[in-house]
Amino acid sequence: MQDFRPVTRVELDKIKDDLQRMRDELQLKAHLGSKEFQDSFEKLKKRTSELEQQVRDIADDKRIELKASMLKAKSKFESLKAKLPN
Repeated sequence: MQDFRPVTRVELDKIKDDLQRMRDELQLKAHLGSKEFQDSFEKLKKRTSELEQQVRDIADDKRIELKASMLKAKSKFESLKAKLPN
């Protein structure tokens, strides 16, 4: 069964850290291993980089979204403040 809970940044960071750790461990083994293993490792390493970029992109999108929301709220506060008598 698929889990449809919202994914937190902490969860994404943990998965990313796990992937980086596994990549580093396999990199050492690839250096010592067969050509087939090295090829498989390079494919996995590329996919890990793509996933890390997606995590960064998601985080950036959320920051942009949050900034827009905050600026909108700030504008509303400024409009409300302008309506107050001096």
